[in-house]
Amino acid sequence: MRAMFHRARATGSVVLVLLGMTAARAFAATTTYTGRAVEDAEARKEDKPSGDLRPTTGAGAPHALTPQEVFEALKHEAEHKLAEKKAHKWFIQTYGSWSGGVESNPNLVPKGHKTDFFMEEYGSVTGGYHFFPALTWQTSYSLDSYNYSQFTDLDTLTNTLTTKLLYQMIKPLRLEAHYSFIDNAYVRDRSLSSQDQKIHLRLRHTFLKNYYHYLGWTYLYKQYEDKLIRNGAGTRIAGKRRKDTRHTGTYEIGGYVGENLLLRLKQDVYFNESNDHFQDFYDLQDYKVRLSGIYNWNPQWSSSAGFTYDIKRYEQRVNTAARPVKQRDYAKTYDFGLTYKINHTFDVTYDFRFLRNTSNEVSQSYNDATNTVTLSASF
Repeated sequence: MRAMFHRARATGSVVLVLLGMTAARAFAATTTYTGRAVEDAEARKEDKPSGDLRPTTGAGAPHALTPQEVFEALKHEAEHKLAEKKAHKWFIQTYGSWSGGVESNPNLVPKGHKTDFFMEEYGSVTGGYHFFPALTWQTSYSLDSYNYSQFTDLDTLTNTLTTKLLYQMIKPLRLEAHYSFIDNAYVRDRSLSSQDQKIHLRLRHTFLKNYYHYLGWTYLYKQYEDKLIRNGAGTRIAGKRRKDTRHTGTYEIGGYVGENLLLRLKQDVYFNESNDHFQDFYDLQDYKVRLSGIYNWNPQWSSSAGFTYDIKRYEQRVNTAARPVKQRDYAKTYDFGLTYKINHTFDVTYDFRFLRNTSNEVSQSYNDATNTVTLSASF
């Protein structure tokens, strides 16, 4: 019955997203909305440049357009579309993407095979209302389907409903408040399925015209549908489902260096607590720092690169060494991307990611390489 429920939920969600994306074309002018339900993908999504940070320069005399003037023309077009959108109280926007790729990770896959193919389909519909120039309300629904061909435990279907308030306190300061309800369905391993609630607050400040920084806090409450907690002896407790809470503090600073290069530095601190008592197995502190950049070569081509360093410190979980100590994981991630803008609607992107995880727990030391091709569309 549970499998039938998940299939019905998936079918209904896909139909809703497709209908929303079709209907959106009849509404007012729109802007691009990008997003993903998977946490790592959300971080990569934020690495995309924002046009409102590009420096302003004067127009030249009539002649063949230089690359700089082409960028200025695109900027003015974007500003015009933004002004059109603000002229309408109600607005709606849609986004969709398809991704396919191959992942190599000998540590995490069963039966000794070292590669696995995956496919992801994502769609979102966002609507909103401009109460007045300083205050905007948004709500969005997204569906993310992530499927591996062999590592089937990671086949997921994620439905997310989000509402936001954006308040421009004064010209350089913007306050954002987000609330999300997230339904994570692991199709082939129901014990991992959960229903999450997330609250996110962010204060963003723009300075020197082309630079910004923001301070954010996120609270995540995760309740598993079937997974039971363990007592101090490691025995499952009937009727006691696992619940996690996570507090995250974030600071990010970034901006354009010159005309075409966008640089960002982001720091996150996670504090995760669970009601599972066995060695406080899921209680940890996570410290993450990421440096990334995007370079616009011309109006069609752009490239990205990034480096992330991540430290996980478990409070009580011990390793399996002869003399056990608390487990510590250290991860370094290198990534590179290349994007081609086909037209105003479609983009195609190639991404490569290499992860090196080291740990004092032998089973958690591994390499992971991922190649992904994504076709995305915004309306």
